Amino acid sequence: MLENLEDLEIGKFIVNRKIQEFLGIRDVDVTVIQITVEDLMEFVNKLVELENLGFLSFHYQNFVGDQQILNRLGPVNHGNLNLTGEFARWMVQVPNSTKLLEISHYSQRKKIDLRFVTIESVLERMRVMN
Repeated sequence: MLENLEDLEIGKFIVNRKIQEFLGIRDVDVTVIQITVEDLMEFVNKLVELENLGFLSFHYQNFVGDQQILNRLGPVNHGNLNLTGEFARWMVQVPNSTKLLEISHYSQRKKIDLRFVTIESVLERMRVMN
């Protein structure tokens, strides 16, 4: 169904699909019924192998396992450590690359964003914040 797409934006509709079905699409902005920590981790593990995405934004109605996310992704790199604030952000190293996969979880807005960033851009952001 979603083969050969580069960009996908679905307005006010909610799709009943796992986020893995959007793997390989460069830019995504959709709302799904549910995301589980297991689905997210499987998606992240496959995504770091691709390293060619633009910006993926998943709004969700239900997130299962939000307390388990710290166990799976590790300490938050930026944001609120208890996941109840504005956002939490993690950086996942892409093997054999100078890129990182940035995962931002906005729990109050029920949204997860994923994008690749360079290590240099992260260091520059940190420099500007200090």
